[in-house]
Amino acid sequence: MILRGFRVVVDEKAISMDSSYRKELQCLLNGKALSLPQVFIRGKHIGGAEDVMLLQEGGEWEKSLEGCRKKECG
Repeated sequence: MILRGFRVVVDEKAISMDSSYRKELQCLLNGKALSLPQVFIRGKHIGGAEDVMLLQEGGEWEKSLEGCRKKECG
């Protein structure tokens, strides 16, 4: 919901539909426990839903989205 509120273009990967996505995510997380969703911005791992909420509450979320493509209104 936070991403939708900022109208950010999202590339969503369903790891249940393709095991290669799961392997890619596990590799990117360097063995950390896999919980979903996981958010990456411009290739940088941000974290899970709780991490995003903390960034939003701390006022840092909008700054982290600077330069990201946005959806048109409508």
